[in-house]
Amino acid sequence: MECPECKQPLMVARSRFRSEEKSTEVYNELTLVCVNPKCKLYGGPDLSSPVVVAKVVKNKVG
Repeated sequence: MECPECKQPLMVARSRFRSEEKSTEVYNELTLVCVNPKCKLYGGPDLSSPVVVAKVVKNKVG
């Protein structure tokens, strides 16, 4: 994926599995951040705690 602002590649800052309460459907949720310091969507120097999240992608598991 690319950043919607600067068109540079996005990096995965966090990946986790999520499921709604009382549901059997499981999703993998990816938190994507921009690593370009000149971009206004720049996630910051610590990707484990991003200042700005560029995109969140949910993919159904299974």
